[in-house]
Amino acid sequence: LTSNANGNEGLFVNAQNGSTVNMALTTANIDDSGDNGAVIQSETTSNMTISLNSVVITDSMGQDGLFMQANNNSTMNATLNQVDSRGNADDGMDIRSNQSGTLTWSLTGSSELSGNGDSGIEFQAFDTSNFSGEFQNVSAFSNTNWGAYINDDSTGTVTMDLGGGTLSTTGNNRIFNNTNNDIFVDVDGGTLRAENNWWGQAGGPLGGDVLLNSGTLDSTPALGADPGP
Repeated sequence: LTSNANGNEGLFVNAQNGSTVNMALTTANIDDSGDNGAVIQSETTSNMTISLNSVVITDSMGQDGLFMQANNNSTMNATLNQVDSRGNADDGMDIRSNQSGTLTWSLTGSSELSGNGDSGIEFQAFDTSNFSGEFQNVSAFSNTNWGAYINDDSTGTVTMDLGGGTLSTTGNNRIFNNTNNDIFVDVDGGTLRAENNWWGQAGGPLGGDVLLNSGTLDSTPALGADPGP
């Protein structure tokens, strides 16, 4: 799939009204979209299963490279492998659950999230939604605000794992050289596990590269050398 210079989204997938959607997309380039590069969302008691493999999203001019959301009592299961999102106006990836939606989401396989106008990646859970999210082998660097923005604002069940947590995520992420902070953490007083990652130097993230709004960051052990892209 090649999607270039569309006025709105380069790709738009929406499940709603109790529908079931199963989609697999392999080898795609989405470039210069006028709004988001790709929007994938489940609404209104629908069920969605999504697989993205070897997808590159670049230079979305309006908002995010990739926006994914489970909303309004819907369920989404998403597996991403080698998905790059670079140079977009807002976030590289904005991943969220809302209004009693349930999202299970993972990203692996040497993915690059760089040069975006806001965050490399955002995990956000709201209302009474449920969110299980993880990423590993991801490079998030040179973004204008955060490399990773992790926000649990839900009363539902939320598990977010960047390495060494309950989802058995291996880490091996590269989160460094982001203009505001490398990582923002708001996990309702809990602990975000982000072990075995590279933060631009041996020994883990520097104090000025972490913003703890609520909760703590467990980044130990950290990688002592850059594992490379």
